[in-house]
Amino acid sequence: MSRYIALDIETANLDMEAEGLEFGNPKGWKTSCVCLYDFWIDEGVEMGRGYYYVTDPEDIIKIHPQLAGYAIRPLESLQLDLTNYFKQDYTLVTKNGLGFDLPILAKHINDGGANCDTIIDNYNNSDRHLDICQLLRNQYGFRFSLASLVSGLYGDTDAKTMAASAAPIQWAEKQYQTVLDYCMHDSILTAKVFVDAPTRSFEATGKKNGRSQVMMITPSWT
Repeated sequence: MSRYIALDIETANLDMEAEGLEFGNPKGWKTSCVCLYDFWIDEGVEMGRGYYYVTDPEDIIKIHPQLAGYAIRPLESLQLDLTNYFKQDYTLVTKNGLGFDLPILAKHINDGGANCDTIIDNYNNSDRHLDICQLLRNQYGFRFSLASLVSGLYGDTDAKTMAASAAPIQWAEKQYQTVLDYCMHDSILTAKVFVDAPTRSFEATGKKNGRSQVMMITPSWT
């Protein structure tokens, strides 16, 4: 049985322009939380469990005692957990991981990352990282957002729970549960798209050079 981990991160940066941040450049980005969704396919059904990583789990649980039931771990343990998954032959699945999430996590933990440079290289160099955004760009020449893929596959019933730009604001306001739930929801949606998209053709909106185009796609992850 094939095993996978879907990964998503949220950042604590409130103002890209003021902080001189750029997408595709990890400099200056600061991780607020990471979510891993450990999933597998059992008789055609996707099943899984989620894990959350933050800098200080105890402080967050003090503010939100209801989070004691969540599997929240210190961010510094992410590197070891990813290594253990790698040793168990897991494949890492991301949505734009190559362009955003993984370069940030590869940085030193004191620089907003998670010390994951070596293990990320291991996944990438062994062809056990599947970035569905990059694979779709290779296949169709357009960039597809997770929201567009989810809408095309499932309608609005599984839509993203909030705009990505709202997550840093919510985090700064100590609305930790809201952001953790949002991050995990995106990890689960990434897993669902990974499992379901190759089994059907559907309409999705792709973007390229500032223009949008609705097209019928049949994704392939190979």
